[in-house]
Amino acid sequence: MSELSLFRLNTFHLEYDLAVFIQDFWTTINHGDLFYNSLHPNSQFGIHFSPILFLFLPFFASYPGPDILLVMQTIFLGFGAYPVYYFTKNCIDKKTGVILSFLYLLYPALHGVNLYDFHELCVAPLMIGLTMMAMLMKKTKLFIIFACLSLLIREDV
Repeated sequence: MSELSLFRLNTFHLEYDLAVFIQDFWTTINHGDLFYNSLHPNSQFGIHFSPILFLFLPFFASYPGPDILLVMQTIFLGFGAYPVYYFTKNCIDKKTGVILSFLYLLYPALHGVNLYDFHELCVAPLMIGLTMMAMLMKKTKLFIIFACLSLLIREDV
């Protein structure tokens, strides 16, 4: 999926959201303006409350450009299969866990998220899944950590 996302990028098939996020990260790192872009009159936080974007800053700083964001988006969405597997393995059985995590990876809506620019919501399946996993394991501290991280993704999560 990373290859397909990068192919879409290199053949100019991406929309303007990717450019907005690239400028957000660029101005934060190089100009000190916190997630500012020229398309909106204020910071990205004036549109969506997404502190999880700070997670992507060090990676963008080390490799500035849209490629790193698209690859990281694919990685986060892919790792979302692990909580599906764990949850299903413990509630049903291991074979069903493998099947459902495979079906998660084949889910067309997941591919739509992955191929449509970059968005902070790519972290949601993993974080919400880890929150549910911690709840299943009865690990209260982990549950609170992952629940708080889920709340940092965006205001509507």
